[in-house]
Amino acid sequence: MDDFKTLFDNKSEFNNEFYNNLRSLMNHNSVMLVIASQYQLDFYSKKHQLTSSFFNLGHVIKLGELQEDEVKDLLRLPASTVNNAAPALSMDEQRLTQQLAGSHPFLLQIAGGLVCEARQQGHDENWVKTHFVQESRRLPKSRLDSRRWWRGLRWLVWNLPVRLGRVVKFLGGTVDDVSSWIKGMAILVMVILVFTRVINLNEVWDFVRDQLGIK
Repeated sequence: MDDFKTLFDNKSEFNNEFYNNLRSLMNHNSVMLVIASQYQLDFYSKKHQLTSSFFNLGHVIKLGELQEDEVKDLLRLPASTVNNAAPALSMDEQRLTQQLAGSHPFLLQIAGGLVCEARQQGHDENWVKTHFVQESRRLPKSRLDSRRWWRGLRWLVWNLPVRLGRVVKFLGGTVDDVSSWIKGMAILVMVILVFTRVINLNEVWDFVRDQLGIK
């Protein structure tokens, strides 16, 4: 079941009874169910106030980016899983799909679908690229973006000042990392102020000489 959350758009049909029946089928080995969803199932049960035991069942696998070999196998389907079968995508279509989507499974699905649609309707490569940009916006924003932002901020306000401060430590007195951070941050702020013309370069040099004990 792809895009599992769409079931909650019709709560009258997909209610607790429906999920209980689905759970019963799974318990009796009548159904093997694989669900693709943005969040874990208990998130949806709490959000939509569902009490079915269905939401307590299952093995969760967090799907990240695919390995290079996995991407190639995916793009070669069904040839990669069925003997003597031909790939659904030509070599050029496989190349374009991977070029657009990289190794992200959801983006690969979007790009592959657009490539097939373009072939059927006679569209060119530019059409695929244009529509891919539009369709890729459906990808939910990942926490990875916030983690990258945090790492960048941490590097700016901690790592970089500490490294700058260690230059002062190397050239002058012995200080610990906290002291190095303070001095490094001061240097960084001064450099920014120089570029914004709030202070001049001579004032920065006077500060550095003072820290080094240079007269």
